[in-house]
Amino acid sequence: MKITIREAALWLGMFFFSILIGATIYQMLVIVPEFTRDIPHSMINFARGNIHTFAFWASPILPVGFFLVVIALVLNWKTPRKKWLIFSISLAVVGEIITILLVYPQLKLMGLLDGMPTTDVSLLAATIKNFVVADQLRFFLLAIPSFFFYLKALTIRVE
Repeated sequence: MKITIREAALWLGMFFFSILIGATIYQMLVIVPEFTRDIPHSMINFARGNIHTFAFWASPILPVGFFLVVIALVLNWKTPRKKWLIFSISLAVVGEIITILLVYPQLKLMGLLDGMPTTDVSLLAATIKNFVVADQLRFFLLAIPSFFFYLKALTIRVE
């Protein structure tokens, strides 16, 4: 039973990571092009439009997912998976800190959290450009390696 719970926690954590990666790819391919095609006007129209992205950005999946990943680490603490899970969680935590300190303030200025973008058009344009770069760097330098470290932990057979 202990092995089953340990494996289930690990797989639930991978499910969380998969949702996170998929949502970020969706955002990069579908959402971002909608508000970057005519900066800053497309952002203003997008933020005030019918699509409300607050639920996308404030989804409870992130805290639930972190909880699952930490449970997986605790249950795999005495296994060779521990090292890979620590690497994965460390990168994910750095990514979340960057999200809270850098990305959320940008989302607020862009109006993606409340539908009210800043009225300073030059600030809005600069924020959009900074957001796109920061989001891509966060994804490729933190989220993707974190995902693959977690995947590596899953490949280690434990009896």
